[in-house]
Amino acid sequence: MSINKTMTFNWTGLTQPANIMFCFTPPSHAELSTDQNLVAWEVIPARPGGDGGSSVINYSGHVGFGSNEMAAGNIVAGSIKIEMKGGQKVNLIQDANGYTEWDTPASDPSLGQLFKAYNKTATSRTMCQQQTTTRDVTGSSAG
Repeated sequence: MSINKTMTFNWTGLTQPANIMFCFTPPSHAELSTDQNLVAWEVIPARPGGDGGSSVINYSGHVGFGSNEMAAGNIVAGSIKIEMKGGQKVNLIQDANGYTEWDTPASDPSLGQLFKAYNKTATSRTMCQQQTTTRDVTGSSAG
């Protein structure tokens, strides 16, 4: 499933520099770097002066499933992923050589825009939804 968004940010009348942070989770009311450390996927510097500034972020993401293979000492020995679209289901399987892989996704109209993954291997596996993103940032800042 592909997600495409374009976000435009404009600012004027700033009296001091500011940074616009885009984070994976909303910040709490605690101070940054003291009580919380956020993971920002983009930071736009907004500076005072002139006619202000603007920035455009083109965000595209793809969702799917992933599965990791753990080695001794909780080390990730390998990872596989597959991109999914709404209305698809997929099986995590083992091939003839014993390697884990994703089968070809199949259409399932009963899912609507949802998608499902099934573990068809002989062992318990961790499967998770994954999202990959790309972004282009263009813009100008006064100063």
